Parts: sequence; C-alpha cells; structure tokens
Amino acid sequence: MTSEPGARPAGQPGNWFPEGSVGLSPDVAADRVSEQLAFTIKLAALGFNGTIRPDMFPPMVVMPLDNGRIEVSGEVSAEALRAHMSNLIVGAISVAAQVINKALEDTFGGHPLDRLNPGGVPLSPEELSDLDAAREVIYMFRTAVSHDPYRPTWQCRGLRVGMFRIREIDCVFDSTTLDGKPLDMRNIGGLDKYVSLVQFCQRAIRRASGRVEETAKPQPVRDWLQRVELNELVPPNAVAVRFAYRIEPANGRVALHRTRHDSHPTWLSGPSGEIEIELDEPQVVYFETIGAETRLSLDVRGYRHAEWEGGPKWEH
Repeated sequence: MTSEPGARPAGQPGNWFPEGSVGLSPDVAADRVSEQLAFTIKLAALGFNGTIRPDMFPPMVVMPLDNGRIEVSGEVSAEALRAHMSNLIVGAISVAAQVINKALEDTFGGHPLDRLNPGGVPLSPEELSDLDAAREVIYMFRTAVSHDPYRPTWQCRGLRVGMFRIREIDCVFDSTTLDGKPLDMRNIGGLDKYVSLVQFCQRAIRRASGRVEETAKPQPVRDWLQRVELNELVPPNAVAVRFAYRIEPANGRVALHRTRHDSHPTWLSGPSGEIEIELDEPQVVYFETIGAETRLSLDVRGYRHAEWEGGPKWEH
C-alpha cells in the first residue's frame, strides 16, 4: 500500500468518466447528476463552515494513475479555499443544467415553446404547465452555461421572454430583462431553488420512465447547529421573536434556524441588523456560522404571544 497522500484506491478506473455512460438511460443520468450536485454542495459547505481547513492540505498531493501519476503542489490559503469551494458549486450547476436538459429532451422530446397551441399560435411562457416551464428554464440555464461555464450570460430571446412559473416548487423565473446579462442565481430565487428545480425535473423523468416514486426521506437532524436558549428572555407561549444581531467580522454570514430539521434558514449578513423569526420550538432557536472565525451576538428586542389575535402585537 502506498503512503503517498491522495493515492487513489486500488481498482480505481483510469477513465474518470463513468463507465458505460454512453448507454445511460435519462432517469439514471438525472439521478446521478442530482446526487453529484447535492454532494458538491455538502463538500463546499464543509469548506465554508470551517470543517475543511487550509491546514488539512499537504504541500504536495500525489495521485497515481494507470500510466504514471499527477503531482499537485502549492499552498491553499483560506481565501483560495473559499474561492475553490465556490467554483465547485459553479461547476456542479453547469453540469446539472446540461445533463438534466439532455435527459428531459431524451424523455419528452423537443422544447415546449417550439410547439403550437390548437389554434396554430406559439405558446407563451404564462401558458406552460409546471413541467413545461421547468423544461424551458433548465434549457435557458443550459444555454447560458454551455458557452462560458465560469462567466455565463443569459440568452432569453423571442418566445423565451416572459414569466415562467413552476407552482409545485413555488418558483417564478422572470426572463423579461435578462437577455445578455450575467447569470445570477438570485434570478431564480437562489441556489436552493435551483436544487429544487433539478429535483423536480428528476422526479418527472423518473415517472416518465415508469419508476415508482421513492418515499421521501425524513429531514436530517443538523447536529452541528448551535442552540440558543431563550427561556429567560421570552415566555413559553411566545410564537415569534425579534432580535437585534451583530456579526463579526463585518463580512460574515450566519444562518438562523427554527429547528435542527430546518432546511430553509433565515440568512443574516453583517455587520448588524434586526430580524423577526417564528418559533417552531418553545424558547429555542439555532444558528450556524459560515467560516470558523465568524461570531454572532443576539439581543432580544421583543416577542409575540400565541394568544394574541387580530394582528401582530409585540411586547418589548
């Protein structure tokens, strides 16, 4: 057994592309790219929250290959680590858009907006079903990233100008003014909405292939979240709390969670501000910091009782 850091396990194929990928069915391709997108986000999150640190990277990493080896040297700074983790996500977004678009085309045929309605008139974005709208949005992502994955720009022209709604995942994509502008994930509601879009398309491809929908897995418990006890600051029947917060350093970011199962936290940006949050657990909230050096201070400014009716009433 080699002692070289980064050595690949015995039996690792020399071809890094999946064996047999030419004959991959659309549903399997969609599954794999969705899983890879999720894994990449997990990996990047570990870099952002300080679990993966620059000091974990040795000065030299060696990867043996069938016909030799690759030596990669150089220091990894904290700034470089964050940049590389961001680029991993950028790459995963690009690959997912291209693979899901191809799987949708192979499963359902041409693009919905290229069809005519019964009156012989082209469809508009507002007339599309959830699935057809999702297909068109994925196609616009694919078109944007295929020409320049690191600096993609929207190409939203002709019939693809308008409002695209995927109601099942509460997604609205407005392409009205995007043509020629840099792709910004906030155009679709953020990375989490993009993941929901990919998973929505994945489920549609599965159903079309005849696969039975898998039972939804329970939300994972986020054991790493830091718990904030509010029992001395708000009463047990408080249903919402207003906080003043301060984040150090000023460019730090913090996610505020209602429970350890909360997959859609409220994001806080420094240096300071105020936030109102509903309580899912009595007298408790949770948070996580992005970056090992980030610190959060919370000060309760008010709370709302469960029995108050007729509108929000805050007690200070």
